[in-house]
Amino acid sequence: MRLALEVGEWDVDALAERMTVHQVAEWAAFYKLSPWGDAWRRSGRMVAMIAAAFGAKPGEGFEDKFMPGGGRYRGMNQSETEMLDELRKVGLTE
Repeated sequence: MRLALEVGEWDVDALAERMTVHQVAEWAAFYKLSPWGDAWRRSGRMVAMIAAAFGAKPGEGFEDKFMPGGGRYRGMNQSETEMLDELRKVGLTE
């Protein structure tokens, strides 16, 4: 369903019928490298592009400055304990 949403396909079943096993494997590999819906990463990339457009020279790792924890956490890499610790910092758990 996430793949269909990403490519703007409303009919998930039709998309599944058109895709080959090889294509699904490629999308799965791509998702591991760059999960869809990673709003933090998109925001960091947008800031880097805007900065470059105005003549700044953002160095390597510039995007990570806009990630929670300076880029330390990337969704699936965060353990449940780390996630709860972060939520406690902002008062969302006991």
